[in-house]
Amino acid sequence: MPELLSAWGTVEARYPPGLREKGLRELILSEQRLGPFARALLQLWYTGVWPPMSAAWSLENGNHRDAEEGSLLAIGYPQGLVWRAAVGIHPQAVRPTGFGSWALAPEEG
Repeated sequence: MPELLSAWGTVEARYPPGLREKGLRELILSEQRLGPFARALLQLWYTGVWPPMSAAWSLENGNHRDAEEGSLLAIGYPQGLVWRAAVGIHPQAVRPTGFGSWALAPEEG
């Protein structure tokens, strides 16, 4: 994580705000060590799910065998940004809309 934050600092220093996505792709996402970790972190942020890292990545980065197993984080899932981005839906089985709500048409957004 410290390496990822340092790389982001470099992106901020080298790229103006309108080009930071390009910097993110060039300096972080395309990097062999940071790229897979950064993508996993983004997936966690949006969905509340930590995806499994590859065995090769784990071996090359300290043999973190536990990182090879994905996990759904019960506290993170309902907080995922995907639920805010998708208008009119909620995290299934976490924030129910109430009995019989399935019979009502979705509200127009």
